[in-house]
Amino acid sequence: MKAVVLKDNKKLSIINKPLNGLKNNYCRIKIQNVGLCSSDIQRSHGSGAYFYPLIMGHEISGEIAEVGKNIRDYSVGDRVSVYPLLPCFNCEACELEIYAQCYDYNYFGSRTDGGYAEYLDVPEWNLLKLPDDVSFQDAALIEPLSVVVHALKRLGLLGKNKENTPKKTVVIGAGFLGILTVQILRKVFPNLELAIIDRNAFKLDIASRYVNEIIHLNNNNDWMKILSGYSFYNVIEATGSPDAFKHTISLTSHGGNILWMGNITGELTLSKELVSTVLRNELSIRGTWNSKYRPQKPDDWKDSLEFIQNQVRPSELVTHWVSLDELPEVLKKLYDHKQRKKEFDSIKIMVNNWA
Repeated sequence: MKAVVLKDNKKLSIINKPLNGLKNNYCRIKIQNVGLCSSDIQRSHGSGAYFYPLIMGHEISGEIAEVGKNIRDYSVGDRVSVYPLLPCFNCEACELEIYAQCYDYNYFGSRTDGGYAEYLDVPEWNLLKLPDDVSFQDAALIEPLSVVVHALKRLGLLGKNKENTPKKTVVIGAGFLGILTVQILRKVFPNLELAIIDRNAFKLDIASRYVNEIIHLNNNNDWMKILSGYSFYNVIEATGSPDAFKHTISLTSHGGNILWMGNITGELTLSKELVSTVLRNELSIRGTWNSKYRPQKPDDWKDSLEFIQNQVRPSELVTHWVSLDELPEVLKKLYDHKQRKKEFDSIKIMVNNWA
């Protein structure tokens, strides 16, 4: 099969890799679509991978091409999305069915080979069967969509404790997860006063479909104007920037809620003044991590599937459709963009194996 292999930091190659024998409890997935995650940029060109060689890619949809001897609930031809985390099933977190917090997990695309290939062998436990009205393109994005769904449940904007009429809300960061957040909020709360903050005019233009106000952060000096001129009851951090984490506190109104969703990229030090603001204004700060997945019970993945069936379309945010052959060059462009060497505007990039 064809695969894109990370042989070393910044060294990606397209190879033909032989398929191994299929394990009894696994299904062989003919991969249709794979979303490119920002973590793959760092993994391939930045901080590096856990090991080399590695096939990256963890946002996966496909069709079952072969089933192992012990498979009973799936058949050849079934359309599926893949939950990429492989839990140990033995630790305290797994016993509580909080698999995203497993102490000894594996993970497609980072700790074991993933989806930047034509085929992937996946345990039956990790498969989510797709209804006919859900496309492969949207199904590949159930993984990041479920991260946002889980986050909004943590904030009380979705799920059984959902507010009926949430107050003024802002998202810091118009990346893929940030725009997914406002896309969902606009669907659930058509009249919600909703804003988004970002530096990138290209991203803000796309986000403008879903919000009442875009706030363009031209430089760091603009933060002072924003912090003195705006106040929100719900503030969602979706960039990972330590400065943005700090600014959530100053942006939040009395008694309001802060959600830290971004994967923080550096050290965070909070001043006495900011901590005092949390105390005096009685702010609530919530963290969120990944999503809840439980094959036989209600979870964030099934809720995400339902959102897609109800016209939330994560694939609307795909700005570039590429082949496996184009992927090494695209990852380099994305890295250069993050390093501010050369512009390459995008929201989400999707690999098409069927193109």
